[in-house]
Amino acid sequence: MKMTNENQRKPTLFVYYVIMALLPVLFFVFVELGLVAFNYGNDYSLFIKPDGGTPGMLYLNPQRSYKYFGDLKGTVFFKGIGFKEKKEPDSFRIFVLGGSSAQGFPYAQNAAFPSHLKRRLDLLHPNQSVEVINLGASAINTHTLLDMLPEVLAQQPDLLLIYAGHNEYYGALGPASSRSFGICPAFVSTLLWLKEFKTFQLMEGLVASISYGQPKHSANLMEDMIGESFVYQGSSVYEAGLSQFQYNMKKILSLIQTANVPVILGTLSSNLKDHKPFNSDEKDETGRSAVQHFELAHRLLGMGDFAQARQHFIKAKELDGLRFRAPEKINETIRQLTKEFDVPLVEVDDWFNNISEEQIVGNNLMCDHLHPNLRGYFELSKAYYTMIEKHGLLPSVGIDMAIGLSDSLLLATMPFTKLDSVQADLTLVNLLGNYPYVPKGMPNPLLHTIRQDDFVDQMGAVKNVDSARVIIAGRYLLDHDLIAFRREMDVFSSYFPSKEKPYLSMISYLEEKGMVAQSIPLLIDQLSAQPETASKNKMLGLLQAKNQTFRSSITYFSKAINQRSEETSLYIQRGIAYAMTDNFPKAVQDFEIALRLEPDNLEAHHQRGVARFELKDYAGTIEDFNEIIASGESVRPLPYFIRGYAFYGLGNQESACADWKMAASYGHLDAKKLSRKFCN
Repeated sequence: MKMTNENQRKPTLFVYYVIMALLPVLFFVFVELGLVAFNYGNDYSLFIKPDGGTPGMLYLNPQRSYKYFGDLKGTVFFKGIGFKEKKEPDSFRIFVLGGSSAQGFPYAQNAAFPSHLKRRLDLLHPNQSVEVINLGASAINTHTLLDMLPEVLAQQPDLLLIYAGHNEYYGALGPASSRSFGICPAFVSTLLWLKEFKTFQLMEGLVASISYGQPKHSANLMEDMIGESFVYQGSSVYEAGLSQFQYNMKKILSLIQTANVPVILGTLSSNLKDHKPFNSDEKDETGRSAVQHFELAHRLLGMGDFAQARQHFIKAKELDGLRFRAPEKINETIRQLTKEFDVPLVEVDDWFNNISEEQIVGNNLMCDHLHPNLRGYFELSKAYYTMIEKHGLLPSVGIDMAIGLSDSLLLATMPFTKLDSVQADLTLVNLLGNYPYVPKGMPNPLLHTIRQDDFVDQMGAVKNVDSARVIIAGRYLLDHDLIAFRREMDVFSSYFPSKEKPYLSMISYLEEKGMVAQSIPLLIDQLSAQPETASKNKMLGLLQAKNQTFRSSITYFSKAINQRSEETSLYIQRGIAYAMTDNFPKAVQDFEIALRLEPDNLEAHHQRGVARFELKDYAGTIEDFNEIIASGESVRPLPYFIRGYAFYGLGNQESACADWKMAASYGHLDAKKLSRKFCN
């Protein structure tokens, strides 16, 4: 009997221990579910469909930056770049991965090398639909690239281009950065995985509020990210950066290889000739410091010994204790990995050297220590394009055009204006006039170089470049400088289809200033030269409607709908155009499609209600305006006024009078007249 009791007790104890072990897990599960239910924390999805974005497109999620940078202020992360959620069957999709040099710093998106590449592909492969999506981001390294990659591969890329490695030390989560979490890449990957959970975000926020105190003020992101400032050759941090790069890049290439997606890597280039080393504490076996090698290299240049000069410039970079420029071992690793994984390599550094005077890269291609200037980004895109063509990675055959001619055409039509140059110059003043270019605490010595010669210079400091461009383009139109006006509008058109709002803002601004009539022919002409897209046809439809040429407007809206059938506003705009041509049955059909796509769209209800009224469908009009009034639109007089007319059409004078009196109480003058005429 005793043995039987003991045998019964053992399973009971086992169940008890299992329950006790699971209690903490269940607690965190319930906490996580609760935080999710209350929408706590950040959504770290790489791609999202934000309010105000183009329908049917995915955009980079700006909240993703918090996953890597925490509460660091002043982070300039992903730009507002979108691409089609559903990849077209004939589209060739390219993603570009990398740091700020891939992103295009210090320039706007239209001067980045992925944008140059897209325009070259469009020119030389006119029958091939190509998407080039720029995922470059400031101050990120291979930790971030590896973390992003699964979501990138899920978007069906046909080709990946990688230009990365300069940020391995000071980039987010790098071993020398202000947001380092150790030197073990596997631990960092685990940490990034945990950050997806709301419970971890809650604990992270609590720890940050206790630990960090007041946020430090830094003039720019470069200064922000310097944690363990100096990284000397052979130190543990130096070796950790190299190991981190190799470990992460191997995982990146393995994932890409498993997904069977072609990839092209590039070696890294930097400013050797015209960038004096930041730190010169370390000395080599010859007893020379970084600055001494740099000065010797310049003396050798003067003597015409370019080969020896180059070696000493490289030595100066290698000894620079502030390791923003990648050491040569990063390029060695890139070359070794491309052989190991049998992937194409763009020798970017050789390409840049070969087109540089004395075969040494300097300010001819760089605007600071490592970011290309306008010519540099153009050449970077050409280097990658050459490798794409060499390996026949595009499904179409390009047209035969001399490289010099294609370069000339692309540079002549580049969507880039003085405003873009001014904003880039201001960004560089902030970078080059602060630490580590000048000692900490020293006033910016470059502020005096900021010019205020004309209206564009004055507008350059406006933070929202799109708003500044709207005002500048309007000024050009007032001054009858039509060429300059068109160039600004070409920049807005280059954002299609990712960003339509700037172009719409321009049209609204012209209306507000009473310039829309004179600008419509210019805008129509300017848009007609743009590639065929839904965005282009939508804008042409809007412009034709404002020009009162509604039949042409219908034609363009119909084209846009064929290209983007899920956009509610297109049906509403075409429906209005049909109504303006007295084709009310067609108008009602479009408004009904809009309401199937977006049942709560009040504009669609309003326009359908008006069209129904014209068709003497008074009950339908009442139905639509009931929806509008119930939604809170009753603070406006027009819905009551129109519904009153519909009630009157049905012979319900009492309800008509009630609505007209309500509209009159909100100041509607015609409603007051009707109330006096028909109501007691």
